[in-house]
Amino acid sequence: MKTCLITGASGFIGNYMVNNLQKKYRTIAVSNKNKCHAVSDVENVKIDLATPAIEKIRGYCPDIIIHCAGMTDLRECEKERKKAYKINYLSVEKLVQMAEEMSSYFIFISTDQVFDGKRGYYKEDDVSNPVNFYGRTKLDAEGIIKEHNVRYLICRTSSVYGLPYGNRDNFVKFLIEHLERGDRVSLYSDLYSSPTYVKELCGIIEMLIEKKKRGVFHAVGGQRLSRYELGILICQALGFQTSLIEMSAYISEGFDRPLDSSLRRSEMPSGIEDCGIHYYLNDMVRL
Repeated sequence: MKTCLITGASGFIGNYMVNNLQKKYRTIAVSNKNKCHAVSDVENVKIDLATPAIEKIRGYCPDIIIHCAGMTDLRECEKERKKAYKINYLSVEKLVQMAEEMSSYFIFISTDQVFDGKRGYYKEDDVSNPVNFYGRTKLDAEGIIKEHNVRYLICRTSSVYGLPYGNRDNFVKFLIEHLERGDRVSLYSDLYSSPTYVKELCGIIEMLIEKKKRGVFHAVGGQRLSRYELGILICQALGFQTSLIEMSAYISEGFDRPLDSSLRRSEMPSGIEDCGIHYYLNDMVRL
């Protein structure tokens, strides 16, 4: 059985990735603080990737490395740029160097934030031009991966949604907490992306690994939606009153966001289909 090492295993995407792949691989779940919530036994390992402890990864000789860890809060990245650069770029530089030396297949979770958002529906080879520091660190990380002689897969994704494991915060949890209290929630109606169901994303990555794909892929849902439109659909799926969701216009928060960071979904191998957001929302509610 091949060994698959997943960083950021206690995070939103990483936790789903562990549970999606643990039956097929010997799975090493790497996290900095909390253990992942696994449906069966996995090897939980505590490693701070921003320190020399990252070298411990060599001891596992992974066939596959899936790098889900990162500093993803845009506001925090702007405020703490040195920390963001260390986590989002320097740790990737070290990981991909080790992947090259160990002949590991390196999968990197990237973002729609590498684009400036001036037109949307970006293809894989469109010119990248991030407008915030988070996007810059991810684009720089993509660049250093491409410079190494390593089998790599860069999966850009967008507005990943779903129910979180444990007590983790995310957009769906935020909505549930406010809607259960009857609070009104204001969401931007003029910021667009390609919302992606977390289980769909993990399934896409699993299939791309099986097909031994390389290069850059846009692993996203097939619809372009505003944050407000997504909020309405989630509200309906969860059975709350949509009147609690209010539309608002984007106002700068001291840093820029791309107005339309929607991605054109990459051509996928056979066996991967976009079932549509209503299907995925129904699946989410059944969990």
